[in-house]
Amino acid sequence: MQRVIIRRRPQDLPHLLYSLCLLALIRSCLQPSAQFLTPILEAGDEIEEILRTFCKLYLLCSDDTHPLTEHFDPAKYAKTVNNDPVAVQHFDILNRLWKESDFPTIPVFEDFYNRIDHFAHND
Repeated sequence: MQRVIIRRRPQDLPHLLYSLCLLALIRSCLQPSAQFLTPILEAGDEIEEILRTFCKLYLLCSDDTHPLTEHFDPAKYAKTVNNDPVAVQHFDILNRLWKESDFPTIPVFEDFYNRIDHFAHND
């Protein structure tokens, strides 16, 4: 995933966002409440660190281009991907889902990691 992010191809951004959401879901599955499951908790902590790093790297390499915002410009994104219909369609879907939720009105979602985490869990 790191290589794909660093490659900086705008066409890759939708599947990278899906991958970040999957990592967020996996991380939450590795947070059991039982104390005797320490190895699983530790694995969840490692994945959280990886997810936070990938979120920072994503923002850096994508020039902060993502659809989890009220101000996403599909026409601008379409130009950066040479009107690739699949990439544009997926970013448009993600942006509509974001706008239909109540996430845009919650200030805690200024942090991209939190946007990914809550968007993936729909909470």
